[in-house]
Amino acid sequence: MTRPRRPRVLHVDDDPGVRRAVERTLTSAGFSVTSAADGPEGLEAALRARFALVILDVELPGLSGFEVCERLRAEPSTRNVPVLHLSGARVEVRDRVRGLEGGADAYLVQPVAPEELVAVVRALVARRASAARAGRATARGSRRATAAREDAIRVAAHLLRAPLSAVAINASGLAAAADDAVSRARATALVEAHAHAVQVLADLAELAYLDSERVVLPLEPLAPGEIIAGAIRRAARAAEQAGVTVEAQQVAPGAAVRGDRQRLERAVEILVRRAVRGAARGGAVRIHAAPEGSSVRFSIERDGAPEGADVRDALESDVWSARSPRGAAEVVDLALARAIVLGHRGRIWADADRGAVHLAVPTSPFAEG
Repeated sequence: MTRPRRPRVLHVDDDPGVRRAVERTLTSAGFSVTSAADGPEGLEAALRARFALVILDVELPGLSGFEVCERLRAEPSTRNVPVLHLSGARVEVRDRVRGLEGGADAYLVQPVAPEELVAVVRALVARRASAARAGRATARGSRRATAAREDAIRVAAHLLRAPLSAVAINASGLAAAADDAVSRARATALVEAHAHAVQVLADLAELAYLDSERVVLPLEPLAPGEIIAGAIRRAARAAEQAGVTVEAQQVAPGAAVRGDRQRLERAVEILVRRAVRGAARGGAVRIHAAPEGSSVRFSIERDGAPEGADVRDALESDVWSARSPRGAAEVVDLALARAIVLGHRGRIWADADRGAVHLAVPTSPFAEG
């Protein structure tokens, strides 16, 4: 009869005596324990192997336990691994609050009774196992639903292209043959509406692909300035028509992101076009790019009022039907920009105090891991 596998626990503490004591306690309780002596070593071990639980001291050399926990929460592979802070130095209420707000699942203060430590570890591991089983069942249903949605959108886009092309061809002919200005204007409006509808269909298909399990992005090292320059070129006509200047400022020299050039340019272009629409005629839209930790942050700012709650919700929500004062087209735009950024393991958010939207994309060394 095969024995059940022992749950693997990673314990990170710079005190050898504490490491030995915790290992004895948990091993006798049926766990397999791996130890690390500092923050960077613990982080590397947690990212390299699968653990049922990570126990972190707070005062660690190299990286604090708080920092290690935050980095584990930022990585998709370790985002859901339970973290227990076990500290004999940081025992104040504010320390426990900081640890829990930073993503830890529990915080124990040394000295702790072996029975309490085992009980907390068992509870966290059991909760994680239960959540994983529920998540697998949900994921199977979600994958089927996502695939069905992607297929439906692709079929709909294919079926609509033919009648839309017929509209465009006839409208172009009418625009060329019309004798009066009103008829030409109406036909030209139809041509422009066709171009917009085709773009929306393409964006919906792209959004469905990015939301699917089949997405694989072609990544390469990219200079932030190149991404910004490409986005400005794409949005140049819209800016000219609106009478708004688009300026690239403070572009980080030497920093590189690892990404899909066309898609990142598209994400920044969407946000630039939004800023252009929201800026007053004669105003300006400014784009900044600067290193921020293990990412490069792009900021698109415009003169005017702060971004509304609807925009913040659209950028932070998984639901495509987020409400927008500009209608469904902007919902698709914001959802697509968000999907592109998340597909690069980045983040996107609106500034609550200014007319600005930010996106952060990991730099090359971090994206490769």
